[in-house]
Amino acid sequence: MIEIQSYKVKFSHNSLIIPKLIFENKGLYLIVGENGCGKTTFVRSILNIFTGYEGKILIDGVENYRLSRKEIASKISYLPQEENTTFPIRVKDFIETGLYSQKENIFDIVVDFLGLKSYLELDYNFLSGGERQLVRIARSIVGKVKYSILDEPDTFLSKKNHEKIVALFSYLSSERGIILVSHSQNNFRDFELIDFEKFSEEE
Repeated sequence: MIEIQSYKVKFSHNSLIIPKLIFENKGLYLIVGENGCGKTTFVRSILNIFTGYEGKILIDGVENYRLSRKEIASKISYLPQEENTTFPIRVKDFIETGLYSQKENIFDIVVDFLGLKSYLELDYNFLSGGERQLVRIARSIVGKVKYSILDEPDTFLSKKNHEKIVALFSYLSSERGIILVSHSQNNFRDFELIDFEKFSEEE
């Protein structure tokens, strides 16, 4: 499990304070809240990308700062909000860059769920925004990990493609913890809701 203990981080006008929070390695979790409440900062804290917080974050019983980036990546995959790729790269190769820390993968399952088979030989940079987002999601979950964290995965997605990712996340949730960050809970109704508004305190 991922366990959060006495977590606190200060922003210019508010603080995010989480006494305790647990994510199991199976299930669907949805973090919601207004802009600026600390959602992205929080998930980056789990990954030890952001370190300016108080408290403890344990990954399978070990504090995250004691784990190397490679060790964290072997347990947790991550989809950041934004990412710029300008050099030419095939969709297939782009997805496979998500396997740098995992030997086992679910490439065929992910491609099938997301309908990406006909895109594999195309240049990632020539895809539409929604198509690129599907490919980014595929890369972030193609490795066999215990947890996947996805920050605003539904950005640019049509209703049809949104249904594809929800189906995939539901399928994967029997074997890993899926942690999403989103502005809207309406798009992910079967997820356990974690509203960060209740953890936000004005300074």
